[in-house]
Amino acid sequence: SLNRPGASDYINNFVARKHGQEEVTVLDPVLEDILAPTYGIMLYQEQVMQVAQRFAGFSLGKADILRRAMGKKDASAMHEMRASFIQGSLEAGHTVAKAEQVFDVMEKFAGYGFN
Repeated sequence: SLNRPGASDYINNFVARKHGQEEVTVLDPVLEDILAPTYGIMLYQEQVMQVAQRFAGFSLGKADILRRAMGKKDASAMHEMRASFIQGSLEAGHTVAKAEQVFDVMEKFAGYGFN
C-alpha cells in the first residue's frame, strides 16, 4: 500500500515509526486500535470505513458510501459526507475541530488510497 503515489510520501514515517525512531501519533484515542497496525498512518480503505463508523457513528452501509465517494473523487458527495461526518462526530461527543481534522486526513488518504 505504501507504493501507491501519494502514500509513498509516508514511507519514511512508516519505517521510522516501525523502528521506534519516530513517535506514533494517532488523531484521537478512540482510533488507536484502527490505526496502530499501520503506525498511525491511514493506508487502507477499510481503515477509512472503520474510522467513519467509530468516530462519527456511521453504519457500515454509510461508511461504504463514503468510501465509494472518495474513490470516485465526487466533490458533491464528499461535501455531503463531510457534513454528515461532522454531525455524527458531534453526536458522538467530539468537537467540530477534531471532526474536521479527522475528515481532512481521510480526504487526504482519498487522494492516494484509490489509485
